[in-house]
Amino acid sequence: MKERIAGLPGISKLVLKTIVAGTFHSVFLRILRSRGYDQRILSNEKFKHIIIKNILKKYKYQEAYDPETILSLISYYKNTFVTPKNLPAKTPIEKEIKTIYQSYEEWKADNNQMDFDDILLYTYELLLDDYQLLELLPNKFLHI
Repeated sequence: MKERIAGLPGISKLVLKTIVAGTFHSVFLRILRSRGYDQRILSNEKFKHIIIKNILKKYKYQEAYDPETILSLISYYKNTFVTPKNLPAKTPIEKEIKTIYQSYEEWKADNNQMDFDDILLYTYELLLDDYQLLELLPNKFLHI
C-alpha cells in the first residue's frame, strides 16, 4: 500500500515515513501490539474448522452443528460485541452455542491465539478503556 502512495506526486520519503497505511485489521493489530498484545494470529480457516470440530466432538454436538455455521455465528457475535459472557442461554440450543463459543475462546486463550474478529473487538475494548490512546488517534490518523 505504501508503495502506491510513494508514487503519488508530492510524496517525499520523509512524508512517506509518517504515513500509516494498511487495512483496518493491520492498523488495529499494530495498535494492539503497541499495547502489549502478543497473541499469534489464528488465520487458517481450515485449522479453525478443526478446532471447532474437536469442540463439537468433545460435547457430542458433531451431528447437531456444522463447523462453518458455528464459525460464522461466532464471527457475527464478535462483530456485534456479544461475548460468551453476555450471550443469552435460555434455550437448550442457546446453551449449547454458548458452550461451544466459550470453549473456542478458552482454546485460543490457552494457546495464545486471536482471530481476525478478535483484532477488531480487542481494539474496540482497548479504546473504551484507554482514554489516552483514544485522544491520541485523531492526531495520528487525519484521513481514513
